[in-house]
Amino acid sequence: MKIQDMIFLCAFLCWVSGPAYGQSEKTLKSLGVSNKETWRHTGTNTKYLESLEKFDDNGNLVEEIEYESDKSIKKHTLWTYNSNNDKTTETELDASGKTVSKTVYEYNGKLRTSKKVYNEKGKLISWKSYNYDMKEKSLEE
Repeated sequence: MKIQDMIFLCAFLCWVSGPAYGQSEKTLKSLGVSNKETWRHTGTNTKYLESLEKFDDNGNLVEEIEYESDKSIKKHTLWTYNSNNDKTTETELDASGKTVSKTVYEYNGKLRTSKKVYNEKGKLISWKSYNYDMKEKSLEE
């Protein structure tokens, strides 16, 4: 195969596969996608489920499970959203489904005002607050 043909083939494969990696919420919603599986191919006829992503009706990622090659759970995360589709919680679970940490996001209108992280016992372990300088606009707009 000529080098020019190889370059064309690489460019074509990138063009074809590119959209599968970073689908926007709008695209996922318009296509009605509810789940996405990512498979890792490790050799001839050998593959394993690397991750499973679940989406709500608005295209928001609500659950992701990452797997090891032996099918054990590597990472499990849940998200919730408010009516503006802003992320309100992010919960990390262990392999048995118990909460490892929970992050809670608060908003004033469209702007995030705080991020609080809690440990597995529900104890606050870190907290960030956000302040904004507005140019003659209300935070509620």
